[in-house]
Amino acid sequence: MFKIFLLFIALFLSVNCTAQVNNEVDSLLKVLDTQEHDSAIERTLNSIGSSYIDNNPDKALEYFEKAALLSKKLKFKLKLANTYYSMGFCYLLKGAFDKSLDYYQQSANIYDQLKDKRRLSNAYMSIGNVFFQNKSLSKADEYYNKAEIIAKATKDTAQLGSLLAERGLMYDQSGHYDTALRYLQNALAVARLTNDPYLITSSLSNIGLTYKHKKNTEVAMKYFDTVLKRYGAMQNPPVDELAMIHNNIGATQAQAGNYKMASEAFAKSISYADKGQMSSIKMENFRNLADMY
Repeated sequence: MFKIFLLFIALFLSVNCTAQVNNEVDSLLKVLDTQEHDSAIERTLNSIGSSYIDNNPDKALEYFEKAALLSKKLKFKLKLANTYYSMGFCYLLKGAFDKSLDYYQQSANIYDQLKDKRRLSNAYMSIGNVFFQNKSLSKADEYYNKAEIIAKATKDTAQLGSLLAERGLMYDQSGHYDTALRYLQNALAVARLTNDPYLITSSLSNIGLTYKHKKNTEVAMKYFDTVLKRYGAMQNPPVDELAMIHNNIGATQAQAGNYKMASEAFAKSISYADKGQMSSIKMENFRNLADMY
């Protein structure tokens, strides 16, 4: 089975390299030692937790827990909700679904009290993601629908587009390809209305991937070709996305038995991955090449 990269919408935090994280944390720890006021300490503890969140969720939780205690003491409701949301993400990374749900739900309850609709919608979407990861599709749908209702009611088109795209990706991963296509096509429509270039490109790419999963190579390649044309029109197209799209093209061509074209696409992907020093994408290409041969 040929593996692919999905171009995820940015509902999650980006990954930092270890050296950058260590430098950032060292600086923040020095700042923490000099602070006397609880509000400044709370802010710095959250910053340290955020620095650790992607590569060391256990360490991140250590600082978020301290920050949450201070937020309670200071009665900083919004900051407490944001910290709980971050803790929910940490537990999701650890695969501790019950704790992840608990903290996401606590954050949602506070956002609801504060009538912070945008953050509440994001919290519902994250709760849906946890249920999805835990194979509880009906509960996932319940919270996805809650998130979507809020985004539509507030007419937040940017958030609605992201929610639709994320939902499409989830259905794609579960093998519900027709449902995935419906959401991804809706996300593309919203992206075009708002003229969001990133969401347009990622939606086109993910629609192509879903057609690939449906074994419809011809339609998948039409979407990938459109994505390549969009990158070609850019002055400085992102190297990581070029690496991913060529890897996806290679996997699609290999699935269809077009091995020469697949090899060429994988070679391009590896070249871009080398330029961007993206070892994970390079490794994925080698796995796909091994499968193909």
